[in-house]
Amino acid sequence: PHEAWLRKTGVTWDERLLKFGSGRCAGDERRSRRSTPDALRRSTALGDGDAGLEVYARTAIPAGVELCSIPKSAVLSVQNSKQRRWLTTRSAEQSLDADTRLALAVLSEWRRGSESPW
Repeated sequence: PHEAWLRKTGVTWDERLLKFGSGRCAGDERRSRRSTPDALRRSTALGDGDAGLEVYARTAIPAGVELCSIPKSAVLSVQNSKQRRWLTTRSAEQSLDADTRLALAVLSEWRRGSESPW
């Protein structure tokens, strides 16, 4: 399901080098997880145990190789969230820092569930 969403949003990646998983991989991938940073191997989800995404290298990746391309429109931000009108008001910008406004955008989209593009 993650790969379909990524393709739909215009994300591209080198399939020869990258593989996606959901935290239930077996065999070689499980062994390789031990050596990956915690931030990359943990599935983080807001109340849904199947919402995580893991990225694995299929092989050694040479320096300087472009692994993926992510269009700006595929990245949730205050500017493209459903709450943009409220989060970009002068009042919101003066009373809330950028991190808080982004957190509110994420929560807003999370509450929208399947209606959210994210």
